[in-house]
Amino acid sequence: MIRAKACFSRRTSLAGSIWIAIALVSLLSVIAVSDCRAAAKKETAKTPPLTQAAGGPVLIGTVRGSEIRLAGVWQPKTGWRSAANADEDKELMPDGTVWTLYSLDERQQAVFNVVSGVVPPVKATSGPPHIKPRYDPVHMKNRAEDFCVSAELGSPPEGEYPLAVSGVDFIDERPVRVLPRGVDYITNQVCEYLVEEGPFKRPKRIHQVLRADLDGDDEEEHLVTVRGHAPAYYEPEDRIIVCSNYAIAAAHRKQSGGYAISVLTQTSQDILRGAYGSGVEHAEILAIADINGDGRREVAISTKGSDWWAFEVYAFDGSQFRQVLFFGGP
Repeated sequence: MIRAKACFSRRTSLAGSIWIAIALVSLLSVIAVSDCRAAAKKETAKTPPLTQAAGGPVLIGTVRGSEIRLAGVWQPKTGWRSAANADEDKELMPDGTVWTLYSLDERQQAVFNVVSGVVPPVKATSGPPHIKPRYDPVHMKNRAEDFCVSAELGSPPEGEYPLAVSGVDFIDERPVRVLPRGVDYITNQVCEYLVEEGPFKRPKRIHQVLRADLDGDDEEEHLVTVRGHAPAYYEPEDRIIVCSNYAIAAAHRKQSGGYAISVLTQTSQDILRGAYGSGVEHAEILAIADINGDGRREVAISTKGSDWWAFEVYAFDGSQFRQVLFFGGP
């Protein structure tokens, strides 16, 4: 609005000088209009092409075998929240809930689409929900937030479909490109960053290299899952050891040039590392999909250690990644 007012003011001030040559006024008016249009185009360059935000709650689940666990809910008015308060969440996931399941499974990529790596989403229906305690009541008392809601899928699909979404009508089938695991220029930059600024002492193996347009600007972001060696505190001997560790990082192009890199597994590496140096023993990008229908694609990842697992969802707004959902347990 500020730029629009500036353009309007410019035109009215020129028009006020009615005794100045009419040809000059017309010429400057055309320039002003062009300037406004250019500004508007620049401001909307990052606007997603889809704006069909869901009108009601969107349920987000994680599939483990034939069981689906409710991981979180997206509400149009209040946004994202993790699955807590099991009684309320159980009511949100009634018997017969229809889910859209997403996958990035490598074996399925070879079957469906070798070029783009797209694995078509599938539909599945869950049975009656039930509440499960995360901890054995004999050894540890469960709080209200320590219960999770789960249900069995009536007809589980073949293959791995770890992300489940219910409440959005359309299915996001835009391409997710799966690149070879060899080190390309951007992947190399990501690995260098993980050594210089991230958790690694040195990278060892690249497990996933993906490219996808996350914010709807027709430019792909670059996501990498890497295993390497990282220093960790080993409590029994009160010393630092080097252990195997996983990290997921994403690179996106900056307007000023070059790439900005974000580490998506930072939460796991900061708060979930055990006292015995077990670290993040595995990490994986599960799916990339527009979960809540706002035109921007979220990234669902999983991490696990020796005695815990976690499911996370990250959103990218064109300049930075933000964790919008965290769910996990032992």
